[in-house]
Amino acid sequence: MNVFGEGLPPTSPESEQGANAALTELEKGLRSTKVGEQAEAIVRFPHLFSQYPFPILINSGMLKLAELFRQGSNFLKMCVLRVCQQSSLHLDKVTSVDELVRRVITVINSNDPVARALTLRVLGSIAAIIPERKAVHHKVRCSLDSQDQVELYAAIYAANKFAARSKTFSTDMCPKLLAMIQGPATSLPVKLKLLPIFQHMHHSATTAAQVRSACLSMLPLYPGQSFLLVALRTLTSLATHTLVDIPSQVTLLLDHLTKDPRQQVRLALLSDLSLLAGEDTAHLWTKENMEDMVMFASQTQCEDSMARSITVVRDILSGGGVSVYSTELGPGSPLLALCEQAAYSSQLGVSARGTELLTVLACTTAREGLQDLTGEAVLAIESLCFLVSSGVMTGSEGENMKTLNSFKRCLRCVVMLCRQKGDCTGQFVDILGGMLISLGTGKDQATLQLVVETLAALGSLRPGVLALLVPDITQLAKQLVMGPDSKQLGTTMVLLNTLLLQTLRGSSWPESASECVELSLDRLDCWDQYRMARAASRYGHHRLAGKAFNNIGDWAQSDVGYCWLQGLALLSQAEDTLVMTSTLSLQERLATSLTLFHRAVSSLRCASTTTSPLSFQLEFVTCRVEVVTVLSCLVSAATSLSTSPPPAIAASLAAQSRDELQRCGRVTPQLRKVVRQLGSCAANWVKLAETSFDADSSSLALLSVQQQVMSSLATWIEMVCLKSPLQGNIYTDTELEFSPSLPVSYQPTVELADFISNIQSVASSFLTLANNPSPLAKPISHLHTTCLMEVVAQVTSHPLPYPRFFYQSLQQTRLKLAITPQPRAAGEPVAVNTSQYMAVKVEGVIQRSGGAGGHPREVAGVVVQLNCAMQKSQEKPIKTDSKTENTTTNLEQEVEPHNDFFSSQFLVPFPSPGQYAVNIDTAWKDKQGISWRTGAKCNITVKSFEDRSNNTRTVVRS
Repeated sequence: MNVFGEGLPPTSPESEQGANAALTELEKGLRSTKVGEQAEAIVRFPHLFSQYPFPILINSGMLKLAELFRQGSNFLKMCVLRVCQQSSLHLDKVTSVDELVRRVITVINSNDPVARALTLRVLGSIAAIIPERKAVHHKVRCSLDSQDQVELYAAIYAANKFAARSKTFSTDMCPKLLAMIQGPATSLPVKLKLLPIFQHMHHSATTAAQVRSACLSMLPLYPGQSFLLVALRTLTSLATHTLVDIPSQVTLLLDHLTKDPRQQVRLALLSDLSLLAGEDTAHLWTKENMEDMVMFASQTQCEDSMARSITVVRDILSGGGVSVYSTELGPGSPLLALCEQAAYSSQLGVSARGTELLTVLACTTAREGLQDLTGEAVLAIESLCFLVSSGVMTGSEGENMKTLNSFKRCLRCVVMLCRQKGDCTGQFVDILGGMLISLGTGKDQATLQLVVETLAALGSLRPGVLALLVPDITQLAKQLVMGPDSKQLGTTMVLLNTLLLQTLRGSSWPESASECVELSLDRLDCWDQYRMARAASRYGHHRLAGKAFNNIGDWAQSDVGYCWLQGLALLSQAEDTLVMTSTLSLQERLATSLTLFHRAVSSLRCASTTTSPLSFQLEFVTCRVEVVTVLSCLVSAATSLSTSPPPAIAASLAAQSRDELQRCGRVTPQLRKVVRQLGSCAANWVKLAETSFDADSSSLALLSVQQQVMSSLATWIEMVCLKSPLQGNIYTDTELEFSPSLPVSYQPTVELADFISNIQSVASSFLTLANNPSPLAKPISHLHTTCLMEVVAQVTSHPLPYPRFFYQSLQQTRLKLAITPQPRAAGEPVAVNTSQYMAVKVEGVIQRSGGAGGHPREVAGVVVQLNCAMQKSQEKPIKTDSKTENTTTNLEQEVEPHNDFFSSQFLVPFPSPGQYAVNIDTAWKDKQGISWRTGAKCNITVKSFEDRSNNTRTVVRS
């Protein structure tokens, strides 16, 4: 369904005024005498509800629409119906439900059957908020006996909606619906519309059994294709809710699948079986069901049927596993025979799904420790790759699209198998590398782009795996640069250069690779140059990134864009300065990079706007500046042992303070200060990670590693360089090694793995010093300071890979808050008596936007924190015998959002007269229970006064 009212000109007052002004403007349109203006006002309500999704506005708007529905024409009633259907997420915020129903249901008594039909559809649309209204149930039941077809279809629509929401309605209506569908007087089209209602009859086990028995008894009586498919789909949907009927439903579907020769029926049955083969229900299939499914897939001759049946088998194995069904995988196994038959089929669609099934089987058996099928999967993938490369894009457009989709399945199998069995990566790189050369000479850019994307995915799994392909990559890139323009040229060129960036990390660039990058930057447009610079920054090639950002900065069409590109260029120059070990000393590198970092922060602040505040980018660069500053302080502390040696009285000072490290002089307090700064820096990285709810897993892993690096450096300096008897046994069980804690299922990318490896070598340096038996190594000597200088040089010489979240976000989740009560005028406080509690209501709406692949992290709960503190008190005589009243209140409440909306209330006392600041802060909790700082805050000012006429504390309701 298209969004009602989309495409309207952006002249509506919602974007410029508040919710009340927008609602007032729409109300003027509703009161107009012209039908066109009334309809235009109605179609703007879904946009208004989405922009201001708070109960007070939605309740008022729905009541106005209900009144118009009661009095308006059928055309306006239809417009109101569309608004109700598209505003289903906001219906639960209607508070005056009784009044809304009263205004709508009066139309059901009209003599116009179309008006009655529209009323039934509106009642069905709002069934979520009136599921147990007996009067509405009665109206729907009576309308099912109507002789008017429009009203009857509307009653069936309403019955379907109420059956899905109400247990009482579904139970009470079941006998009547069964009588209608079994009665000979009911026409077949009506029966086809009644059947889907039975999928909601799962609230009672007895009702579900009756429905299933009735539908099964009707299947032989109505063998027509339309009735058979609707009935079986209804039984399948019912079984997914009851669960106990899934084995019998699978048996029923397989029985019809083998006996019914109609192709359309078979495809529909396979679609139903696919629903029952999901992750939540695959384990309920029996071994006999699995064998029957494999047998049908092996014997069918139709390409579509075989492809879909293989997909069903794949889903079963992915959800339930091989060991659940005790699947035989030895010689003569039907499942392996099916895999071999499909994988080496001459039909490309079947071959792709057979290869996919064999890959899933190989990965599943590897996880469960069963028979190793990796070799068979590799051969099947290799065969499919050769089949695709020998005849791609030679037919019509539809055939080419099928070929491309099959090849995508093959390449997904490659990545899946390499993630499970890393030893296969090199073999697949050789296969795809050969295809890279052959495809480069043709005109099939779409297939070439898929191959390059797969190589990039393999390059991110294992470092250096693409090293042998560097000459071929550079040759292909130069060939494409010199060739004609095409739709995929920019993306393909960026991906080819990304392969070079992945492979040549931490090594010298060959002249051919450098020339390839230069030619690519000259050929690509500004957007593709930006994408290439972004990839270079993510893989640590900051010199290349800085050059590209500088090139496209002059083409910026706005001041914000120019400041953003200029800030990125300065960041790249700062990071590149840190790794210039051959031209600058360590202290010069640190000082110069800090200057560039501060300039970059200024440029990024100029690029931030209200719509794009660049919060993560600014905080990330701030934490990075703090890291470089602490390392600079560490270098200064290490050199102070030579520039400021211990004084002559250092020994006596150490004896007086009972601190042996004081004998070393000035270096001791400086190192201890650095340790505290490292701890503060680690805490800032943690705060940054807590505010990065929308970040991808790789970005969060990098932030976590950064925090653990700072904490480990602080611990190692205390263990090795500040070792003292005062420490006791706190570091007895601490090992001098770096093994960061990452999520169990997360596999670090090549750039993060290199960064972790560099820090592990730093830990080895500390371990070598700690095991040094030389007497000069106690307590703080030049051996320690030399080690610290080497550690800083080692940390800074390795380029930092910037996270993906710094440049792009897979999702955007924001929180809009509204607090009640509000002052009458802006800037004025809310007045409250000291003898009363004030009810503070906090409402919030979670706004989401992002990729089509869904949200990787969802909000499961919202923690609302209220902090109330007195700012200034009224002057009054000091009473020495009076008790000091607590003027600070801290309250917390966790709520669960419903349809992205939540509401919480607090009772706040204001015991003493004066002015108070009430601050509301929020935090999110995901499904794993991890807390995230949202940054959404609001506050109000409250002025408390003393009323001597009433000393009883009451509640002020907003």
